[in-house]
Amino acid sequence: MWGIILIQTVDYIQYALFLLIWASVILSWIPPLKGSGFGRLVCGLAEPILYPVKKLLSKTPLGGSGFFLDFSPIIATLLIEMIARFLITLIGSAFGMANYA
Repeated sequence: MWGIILIQTVDYIQYALFLLIWASVILSWIPPLKGSGFGRLVCGLAEPILYPVKKLLSKTPLGGSGFFLDFSPIIATLLIEMIARFLITLIGSAFGMANYA
């Protein structure tokens, strides 16, 4: 029972972070919306997740100056997915749930 609750919690958090990151991406394409109260809230919540990835990417050819695409949302989403799958597998094995281990 607790294992399922923990797995669902991890899954919901992962989904919320996914929505937050991609909402900030969409808002960045529409400057008037990004400057609104909702846009500032979404971008302000997403930035602590995206900033470390942006900082790491700035040291690679993908994030260097002159490159017009920002790959940090894609990389952040993949990292969150990997962390969530790891946690779900860990919880599944800790609670003896063969479907999640």
